[in-house]
Amino acid sequence: MSDGKGPWHHPPKTPSWTRHALWWALIAAGVMAVGLLWHMFPNALSSYADQGRFLRLSILLVLLASGLVYSRRFTARESLRNIALWCAILAALALGYTFYHQIRDAASDMGSELVPGYPTQIDANRIVFNENQDGNFEAIGKVNGTPVEFLIDTGASDIVLSPADARRAGIDMSALQYGRIYETANGEGSGAPAAVAELEIGPVRLVNVDVSVNQAPMRSSLLGMAFLKRMKSFEMKGRKLTVQWR
Repeated sequence: MSDGKGPWHHPPKTPSWTRHALWWALIAAGVMAVGLLWHMFPNALSSYADQGRFLRLSILLVLLASGLVYSRRFTARESLRNIALWCAILAALALGYTFYHQIRDAASDMGSELVPGYPTQIDANRIVFNENQDGNFEAIGKVNGTPVEFLIDTGASDIVLSPADARRAGIDMSALQYGRIYETANGEGSGAPAAVAELEIGPVRLVNVDVSVNQAPMRSSLLGMAFLKRMKSFEMKGRKLTVQWR
C-alpha cells in the first residue's frame, strides 16, 4: 500500500518559532565570534574604512542567514545541523584570522620545500633558500618583470644572464659587445656588459642593476657575488642559504 508520499511530497512546514530560534541562534553565534575577535584584536577596526567594511559585511551576513532560514522548508533535525554548520564556519574563520601568520609561514615553508627556488621569508629582511637535489641553491626571480631561474654561484663575480633570459627581459642583443671573460661553475665564458632596470628575488628588489649577458647558451642564469655583495650578509649552513639585506 502506498504511504501517500510521491515525488512531489514536501516535508511538513517548520513551525515559525523554530525558524525564529534558528535565526536568533545564528545571530548570537555571529555576535559571539565578533566579540571574540574584538577582544583578541582591539585595534582591528580603528579606521572608518575598516568600520564601514565591517558594517557592510555584517549586513550581508544577516541577509544571507535570513534567506537561508526563511526561504525553504526544513525539519528540526536540519535546523540543528544548520546551526552546527554555521558555528563550525564561524569558528574556522576565527581560527584562520587568529593564526593567519602561522598558516602563511607554514604554506611558505611547504612551497619552498617543494620548489627550492622559491625563498622563505623568515622576518622583515631575511630569506632562506633550500638546497635542491643536485646540492645547489636556485632562486626564481624576475628581471624587468620577466620570470628568470637563477643558480646562486659564489664562484661567479657577476650577475650573468643567459642569452634566452636576456632576450626575454628586453635587452637589445644586437647592441651587445662580448669582450668580458670570466670563470663560472660552467667553465670559462664570454659576456657582454648590460644593465637592467629591476631585479627581484622574492621580497628583495634592486634597481638599475649591472649584469653580464653570456654569449653561449646556458642552462640557467647565475646570481654571483655582485648580487650577494649588495646584501647585508649571507650564510650557508647545512642545506640552507640565509640571505639578509639592508
